[in-house]
Amino acid sequence: MQPISPGRVVTPVAAPGSPRSGLHPVVAILVWALAIGCPALIIVLTLVVSDPGGVEDAWAIPLYGLIVATWGTTGAVLTTRRPDNRIGWLLLIIGIGLGLGLAGQAWAFHSIQATGGTLPGTVAGATLGLLFNPTLILVILVPMLFPSGRFMSRAWAMAGVLTLLLAAVVLIGTTIKPGPLEGTPEIVNPFGVAGLAEASQALVELANLFVLPALLVVIAAAVVRYRRGSPVERNQLKWFGSVLVLALSMFFIAALMPDPFGQAAWIVASLSIGLIPIAIG
Repeated sequence: MQPISPGRVVTPVAAPGSPRSGLHPVVAILVWALAIGCPALIIVLTLVVSDPGGVEDAWAIPLYGLIVATWGTTGAVLTTRRPDNRIGWLLLIIGIGLGLGLAGQAWAFHSIQATGGTLPGTVAGATLGLLFNPTLILVILVPMLFPSGRFMSRAWAMAGVLTLLLAAVVLIGTTIKPGPLEGTPEIVNPFGVAGLAEASQALVELANLFVLPALLVVIAAAVVRYRRGSPVERNQLKWFGSVLVLALSMFFIAALMPDPFGQAAWIVASLSIGLIPIAIG
């Protein structure tokens, strides 16, 4: 080992995987504003809706607001402390995407209830709801990247690309679908194309065919990660895997059981999704 001469300046080299410098203060403020602002806006708006029963699925919006809060705030913590790890950015993107979609729908609900849909931004808010389902699909990427923030191999990277394509297909299919918007039937989709009704339906049905295989990929990714992981990674995956198994089990039950059991299972599954970023954090 070469001795260090007096007066010589030694620059420390960060170890692989060590935290990099944090985000720029302006970016960090924007990250936290979006992470906290979206769920806060969702909850406030749902509190002022006079008749939640008059709007389709309005009962679920406060619940989803709490879920958005866990994804957004955990993502904000990780991105500001470890901006080099993709997991934090993925959690943040999911939290913001879900938050914008639900906040927009909550504003549209409030406008419909209070003024019959005449408040400024009602159509824009309802249109933001189109982000919800595609963003939810991005959750599939989490077990592919957690905890290292990298794909395990090129094959898993290809699965990640296919997941992004699936989200894009859902977004395109729902965006060009003519007629009333899902969740806010009082508002007609401003981006709908009458001549593409069958094409939009085909895209949505094609995406639905891949929902079950995608869930199986989620399970496979977690299992492979656990088997290949170090002792530290296995301990991390125990928390993550427990919540993931609960969420997937409830989703399967919700898909197979009639209401009210199916609806109860859906609520538990939704709450479990909110626990995923907490387990990661």
